[in-house]
Amino acid sequence: METILNNISEEPLQHPFYSRSGMRNFPNFIQQLRNGSFDMQKSVNKHLQQYYNELNSQFMRASTLKGLACHTADDDSERVGPDPIFGWGLLNVKRAAEVIQDNTTNDAVISELTLLNGDTYSSSFSTSGNEPIAVTICWTDPPGTSQSGINNSNVAAIVNDLDVRLIAPDGSISRPWKLQTSNVNALAIKGINNVDTVEKIL
Repeated sequence: METILNNISEEPLQHPFYSRSGMRNFPNFIQQLRNGSFDMQKSVNKHLQQYYNELNSQFMRASTLKGLACHTADDDSERVGPDPIFGWGLLNVKRAAEVIQDNTTNDAVISELTLLNGDTYSSSFSTSGNEPIAVTICWTDPPGTSQSGINNSNVAAIVNDLDVRLIAPDGSISRPWKLQTSNVNALAIKGINNVDTVEKIL
């Protein structure tokens, strides 16, 4: 773990939000927003891909990297679950690298699967019950039906609707967090999500 953390230790100094002196660099930040590029994010993704490749002799799919980033993000403490401001939270590269490492020792699971229409996938695991369980699925979806510029439409635009659920030994079912389609600014709720390509259970 020390290797990847040492490799990225200088990256925050180059973050577009701050200059090397630590002062907020608003002109640079605005320019980065206009350009639509955040070098820090790209650099972090590159390092996570390299680390995963070192341990697994292959790179992650784009959806796996996205799922890992969402799975390990630091959630906003005031609004549990996704929200329209922070999404799944702030990127936590250390935690993402730890999950990659834990995958090699079976303390975490990163799976890249292919499902055909109508297929289901299930997996069983045991836990000590001392730590929270988190499950995330993420997939790359082909373009769906155009919403004609409508923001926050209630009509699902995804083509492949995957659903994740966690079933406890007593039969109780945990469902993923989701935004309320009737009011995305409201607190997230748990339930069946038919509009997103990331689903996360905490």
